Amino acid sequence: MAPTTLHPARLQEAIERLPAARAQTLCANAQMPSGAIKRALTKLAELPSQSMLSDMLSGRTPGQRYQARLAELLGVDLRWLYGDDRFLPGWRLTPLQAFERLADQLAVAWLRSRGARHGLHRCDRRRWPPPLVTDHHRLARALSQPLGAPDVVHLAAGRFEEVAVPVLLQLADSLGLETAAADRDRLEEGRLTARVVERRVAQRLADELQERDRLLVGGSCAQAIRLGLQLVKTQR
Repeated sequence: MAPTTLHPARLQEAIERLPAARAQTLCANAQMPSGAIKRALTKLAELPSQSMLSDMLSGRTPGQRYQARLAELLGVDLRWLYGDDRFLPGWRLTPLQAFERLADQLAVAWLRSRGARHGLHRCDRRRWPPPLVTDHHRLARALSQPLGAPDVVHLAAGRFEEVAVPVLLQLADSLGLETAAADRDRLEEGRLTARVVERRVAQRLADELQERDRLLVGGSCAQAIRLGLQLVKTQR
């Protein structure tokens, strides 16, 4: 059975780790001065008083009816507040892990928008169905970019690491994904790392294919076959 007991330390950590831009937005929405984040959370989550929030943070009261709203405002999964580490917040991940999770979420949401019934595992993201003509048109509309723009082409092919984070978050919003608490700087750092990795892998494959072709032309079929088998293993 899934845990349903709030961990006060995690709630406190979520408040302390709230990105500055998100905290400012919450304070503005609550018409509170900048920095009065607990007062803002109290108002936006409709808690009866700030002392109720203090009681939740100290473990004196669970505040069951306010937990889901607080998790939403803080941009964390309620299940993580309950102690389930399968739903770590982005700031608990490395920048690369945070970006990969965003890319996975985008891939799943996009495939579902195309009518796919099942989710998509990370290792399969590069093998998703070839882009349809309608995909390019839908992406162009979602991003307010012309048809054939680099971002549209990259996204249709699943190359998320080639697209700047603000554009990815724009697509996420259009697909109904919650991005208000996203740490854009960390995601951008992760994206740049992912791009370097993908380009290195692509270059390695290109070099090995070139070497295979050289061996075939030179008549060394046995070596070419061995290299071909190695390429298959690499692509897996």
